[in-house]
Amino acid sequence: MGSSIKWVVSIIVIIILAGVAWKMGYLKMSGPTGMATTTPSIIATTTETVPSSGLPTADTDTSDAAMVQDSAAIDAQIQGMNSDQASLDQSMSDKPVTQSY
Repeated sequence: MGSSIKWVVSIIVIIILAGVAWKMGYLKMSGPTGMATTTPSIIATTTETVPSSGLPTADTDTSDAAMVQDSAAIDAQIQGMNSDQASLDQSMSDKPVTQSY
C-alpha cells in the first residue's frame, strides 16, 4: 500500500474510534467552568392533572356524561384518522406529472 493510502485509512480509523468513544460516553462535552450547573430552587407546580388516557375526562370518572364526552372525543379522533387515510390513499394513486427541462 502507498503511504498516502495508509494515512487516509489511519485517519478514518481514528475518526471512527473517536465517534464510538463519544457515543459510548467516554468523551463528554462540558460547559465552561464558570457556568452554574444547579437548577433553580423555585419550581412552579400546578394542581391540574392531565389524564393519562389522552381523553378530556379524568381516568377515574365513570359517569354517563364522561362516557359520552370520551366517546365523542374518540369519534373525532377516528374521523381525523379516516381523513388522513383518505389523503394517503389519494396520494398513492396520484399520477406523475411530466416535466419539461
